[in-house]
Amino acid sequence: MISVMMVGSSVVSGTMVSPKGNSPVAVSVLDEQRVMDGQTVTVTPVDSSLDVHPLLGVVASVPGFEDWGSADVAAVRNLHDREGAVNAVLWRVQTGGKALGYLVTTPDGQSLYEFSRRPTPELPGDEQAIPNGYLYGGPALQLAYVQGQQGPQLYNLMSGEELPSGELLNRVPDKLPALALEKKQQSAAVTALPEIVHGEDDAVYATGLYGKMKLGEQGTGGVPLQEFAKQTEAAEPAEMVYDAIPDKLFVALNLQQKITLTPEATYFGVTDPFALNDAQRQPVYVNAEFPVTAVPVRGK
Repeated sequence: MISVMMVGSSVVSGTMVSPKGNSPVAVSVLDEQRVMDGQTVTVTPVDSSLDVHPLLGVVASVPGFEDWGSADVAAVRNLHDREGAVNAVLWRVQTGGKALGYLVTTPDGQSLYEFSRRPTPELPGDEQAIPNGYLYGGPALQLAYVQGQQGPQLYNLMSGEELPSGELLNRVPDKLPALALEKKQQSAAVTALPEIVHGEDDAVYATGLYGKMKLGEQGTGGVPLQEFAKQTEAAEPAEMVYDAIPDKLFVALNLQQKITLTPEATYFGVTDPFALNDAQRQPVYVNAEFPVTAVPVRGK
């Protein structure tokens, strides 16, 4: 059937496999009824003992982030997986009251999932997340459950869109090694990747290849992002693709840069091919250990 497929931060038409039966997929394994009944839910605050200032010094080795070395950082909130367990922490980076961007760390503050000069992801002023309803679904995917007229509604903080209901998959590494800190941080090695030319079309094309790969078709060229990071040179433009909600939400991002932050830590600069404004066009730098796929856009 022809259904709605959400890619990046846009909605396009695509051929999808529809869920069996007519029963709606559960929107979350969070205790919805308790929330709707107004019962007390404990919100876990960010551990006040965490100190992520050393991570700013590492990020400051990336060209364009030099001012992060002397910046301030403040905890914004814990992020959660679909079970409601804390799987990451969101931090705001600023100096002299001026916002510089955000970073997402592991719960212990010892390593870095992603960072960006984009504004800190927030809900619109008239919306409020349900307790412990801020989620981290994968690279460049921060979500929030808000109380809608028919129950909790999933909201994409990165794009400002309401999302279809469905069970969120876990695309966040269970564990990352602590980011190695050096007394004198060396400049990050930055490698430009082959340029994505057709933007939205390439994203849709790569998502189609990813779907074929998931169905077992050979020759799509898709490889795990960790494997792609080990390649000394990329011959073709590529998209980073993953499914966040089965058959409903796919994320496709342009792979633009490979950054060796430390000898053991590789990151990729990705951009949203469906960005609607300058803020959304800012790159997000994501750890290569995410369990997602790099898909080449051959001959596009």
